[in-house]
Amino acid sequence: MVSTESSPSLLEQSARDSRGRFRGVDSIRAVCAAAVVLGHIGIFSSAHSHPAHIPTALVRFLAVVFNGPAAVIVFFVISGFCIHLPYRGTRPIRFASYISRRLLRVGLPALLAVGYTVYVLHAFWVLNTVLWSILCEIIYYLIYPLLRKMARVIGWSWMICGTYVVGVALSVTHLSTLKYAENAYIAFGARWTWLLGLPCWLMGCWLAEKVEAFPVLSKFQIWNLRGLVVVVSVALRILKFHVTTPFASNCLTLNLFAFLACVWLGCEIQYFEHTKAPTWLEWAGTWSYSLYLVHPLIPGSLVLLHLGWLDALIAREHFILLCMIFPIAYIYHLVIEKPSHLTAVRVSRAL
Repeated sequence: MVSTESSPSLLEQSARDSRGRFRGVDSIRAVCAAAVVLGHIGIFSSAHSHPAHIPTALVRFLAVVFNGPAAVIVFFVISGFCIHLPYRGTRPIRFASYISRRLLRVGLPALLAVGYTVYVLHAFWVLNTVLWSILCEIIYYLIYPLLRKMARVIGWSWMICGTYVVGVALSVTHLSTLKYAENAYIAFGARWTWLLGLPCWLMGCWLAEKVEAFPVLSKFQIWNLRGLVVVVSVALRILKFHVTTPFASNCLTLNLFAFLACVWLGCEIQYFEHTKAPTWLEWAGTWSYSLYLVHPLIPGSLVLLHLGWLDALIAREHFILLCMIFPIAYIYHLVIEKPSHLTAVRVSRAL
C-alpha cells in the first residue's frame, strides 16, 4: 500500500516523475485513501439527521458511492506491483535490507497510532477498520521472497488462480461466518484475512511483469474505464448491504473486483506514461498512508477536547469533520510518517 520503489530501467523514464515514481500511481493512492475516509466518515451522519436543505436522496447516494473495502483491494494490487517491480528478473533480494525497509516504513507510523489509541483514547477497536489491511501488508512483505521463488517455478498466473480458489473455498465453507460478519471482508479476522486478500496482492506482482503489454488508452477510453470501476464498486457496496445472502459477501465479490482493478491500474500506468498526472493529486498520494491510518482516530480525539458545541456540530455536519481530518493527517505525515520513511531508508542502506 505504501511502497513506491521501482527500477528506472523497466519502463521509459518518461513514465517517471522527478523522484523516480511512476506518474499516476500516487494519484490513485490519494483517490483510494479519500474513498476509504469518505466511506468510514461520510459527508453526512445519516439520512435522518442531515441538514434540512440537503435532499435525502443525495445523502443516501453519497452513503453508497464510496466503497472503502474496494479501495483497499486497489491498495493491495498497487502494493504487490511496487514491491515486485524492482525485483522482477534475477535481481537478488538482500532480505535484511529489504524487510527492514518495509517494516519500518509501515510499522513505525502504525505502532505510534496503536499506542496513541490504546493509551490515550483507550479504544483500540477504532483502529480495526484499517489495521487489518496493514497486518495483511506486513505478512505479504514477509512471505514475498518465498512467493517470488514459487513464481519462478509455476508462474504468477497459476499462483493467482490457486490462491483465488483457496479464498473462494474458505468463504463458501464458512457461510455462517460471512453472515455473522454482515458480509464484511474481514469476516475471518486477523488469522485468515491475509490469505483471502493474497490473490489481489499477487495480481500486483503479475502486473509488474506484464505492465508494458497494456494498451495506451485515449482520454475518452480511460475515463470510460474509470467510470466502470466506480460503477462496479458502487454496485458491490449496495449488494453487500442490501442482499442478505452470504454469497454477496465482500469476501467473494471484492476478489473478483480485483481482476478489474488490476486491468485498470495497468491501463492507468500506461496512460500516465504519455500524460502528466495532476500535481496536487500526486502530492496528496505521498501522504495517503497517514490519511488512511489516522482518520479513524480523529473523531475520538476531538471528543477528548470536551467541546460540546464541536461534538454537536460534527455529529450533524460531517463535512466539518472531514475538513479537520485531512490537515491533521498531513501533519501526521510530516511529523511521523516522513521521518519513519527516512529512518527506514537509512537502516536499509546500513544493512
